[in-house]
Amino acid sequence: FNYKRAKAEFFGKYIPGSGNILDIGCASGVLLNEIKRVNSSVKLFGIEPEEKLALKAKENFGINVFNGFLENFEPESKKFDFITLEHVLEHFSDPLNALIKVRRILKDGGVVYIEIPDIKQPYGDLENNFFQHVHLYSFSYKTLKILLKLSGFDVIESDLESCIGCFVKKGRVYERESINFDLEGDKYKKLAKCLKLYRNYRRFINNPEGLKNFYIKKI
Repeated sequence: FNYKRAKAEFFGKYIPGSGNILDIGCASGVLLNEIKRVNSSVKLFGIEPEEKLALKAKENFGINVFNGFLENFEPESKKFDFITLEHVLEHFSDPLNALIKVRRILKDGGVVYIEIPDIKQPYGDLENNFFQHVHLYSFSYKTLKILLKLSGFDVIESDLESCIGCFVKKGRVYERESINFDLEGDKYKKLAKCLKLYRNYRRFINNPEGLKNFYIKKI
């Protein structure tokens, strides 16, 4: 709860006084409820595919939750001032179309917060933790920015301390042909080298003698 409260306070500068707030993948609604505690005038909405979690969000906090997937969510004429996708984008089978849908339901002048794992900063065991079977895509900050260009978003603030976190707003929609993927993207071999070094580092963690002489060069 303390983490969610801190995150809600962090969002505060981008949330208008009485705006519509949508949390995609809202789980049991804790983050939305903390946003409401920080700003009591906002209206809360959530999307959650897990039925039991969606029910908890409704029963515990009175949140208007759509039990299903973003692809099937149709808010009719309603649009949102602030939308969050916190460790959600990597779960979509088509993240580009997901962001295009988010752009469509975002108000002009609205803000989206995206947080995802950073493939350049893995954590825990790679096979059994970082690359979970439910994570269908992996991103670096460079590849996320390409995805944002294609879906029509501009980054207004970012934090790359552990995961990738960024606030974005509506911007120009770029055509694929206008993006130089070689210059703007990440090299596969470079990422593979980074992951190999990280895996070797993990192997040395429980071996103090080996760890003492082990050094990971920054990529």
